[in-house]
Formats: sequence, structure tokens, C-alpha cells
Amino acid sequence: MPEWLDQRALAKRIGRTTRQLQTLAAKGLPVEPRRRGPRYDWHVVRPWWEQYLQDLVRQTVPTDEAEARTRKLAAEAELAEYKLAEQRRQIGRLDPEPGIERGKQDQIRRQRAARERSHALPTPRAPSSLRYGEEVSAAAAVAI
Repeated sequence: MPEWLDQRALAKRIGRTTRQLQTLAAKGLPVEPRRRGPRYDWHVVRPWWEQYLQDLVRQTVPTDEAEARTRKLAAEAELAEYKLAEQRRQIGRLDPEPGIERGKQDQIRRQRAARERSHALPTPRAPSSLRYGEEVSAAAAVAI
């Protein structure tokens, strides 16, 4: 008797995403398409999945010592290039005269502070009791 699983349940059971199941279906994963979404018979999928994993392992394991040495040398060369690039980045970070850079930063801070202070100055405004077109009395003019 078949044990039917929907896409989400099968993805959870084999530790994959639903998108990966779609890719596996294109590679031959047994699936029964339906309007409500595909369903999978676990008793058919399980042997296919085990064979698929075994094929993946065979592809990734080096077949002989020469290939393993080649891969090891390539990895060591890549690591050496990475270390060299890291050292170059560290040398590039060194500043011959750090005081000059600090002076520039201080100057920029002072300029920003002065700009902010100039924007913070209050602007003169007319008293709110005056309306457009009204004359200013002597007492109001003294208050201004």
C-alpha cells in the first residue's frame, strides 16, 4: 500500500526544500502530478533517493591518488593567495602619518559643528499680535 506524501512533507522527511524537490523531479524523482500539487509515494521515492545520494558520493570522491594530489595542491595555492591578499590589505591600511589624517577629521568635525550652530540660531519674528496691514503702536514697537 503506497504511503503518499505531499511536497512539504517529503521535503521535511529528506531534509530539502520544496524548490529543491522540483529540481530533483526534473532529474527523475518519481512524482504524481495533481491539480492540488504533486504527491510522492514514499516506497518508490526512498530507493530512488538512496541511489541518488550514492551517485553523488561517487562523483565527489576522487578516483585516484593523482587527482587527490591535484586537488590538494590547488587548495594550498588558493590558501596561499588568500593569505597574500590579506597581508597586502593590512599593509595598505598602514598610514605613514596618522596625525595628518586625524587633523583632517578634526577639521571636518569643527566645520560640521559650526554649520550646525549657525542653523541653530533663532530668527527674528514679528509678535503674533500683529496682523497684516495693522499699524504698530508705540508700546508694541518698543517691545519689538
